[in-house]
Amino acid sequence: MKFFKANESSGSLQLLNEKEERMGELLFGFIGGLNDRIKIGDEVYAIKGTGFLWMGTNIFDAYGRLVLKIDASKSRIFYYGETTEIYTYQYKGWLSKTLNLYNWEDQLLVSLHHKQKFLKTIYTVEIDEDFNNSIIILSFLSFYHTWLSSG
Repeated sequence: MKFFKANESSGSLQLLNEKEERMGELLFGFIGGLNDRIKIGDEVYAIKGTGFLWMGTNIFDAYGRLVLKIDASKSRIFYYGETTEIYTYQYKGWLSKTLNLYNWEDQLLVSLHHKQKFLKTIYTVEIDEDFNNSIIILSFLSFYHTWLSSG
């Protein structure tokens, strides 16, 4: 597993690898959940809440095409790339609040954790060595961040 960390600053959450290089970032709008975006390099993706109480999430590219869908009611993620890929996620632990992402073979791909420090939340991300889909990782981190801030 590769270890990443996410640094939260005013208006963004940056995902950094072991060498402190930015993999991507979540850009937050002024009003909770409106105009949130994911930035990977020069590409910017729009985040839109869907479903009951906006618990589901849709991610759109710059052309307005649906790239990723998080179905919170069934704990699934659909990635629409060259082929459609389906992932599942599961919460682990009541106090630790860990969120794990699995592929169709039930292999652990991403594990998200957080620690609450004085006025600061520190996120740690463990990613499987062979998994490198940045949009899925950052969308999953965005979902986790929203889940923590709402509950």
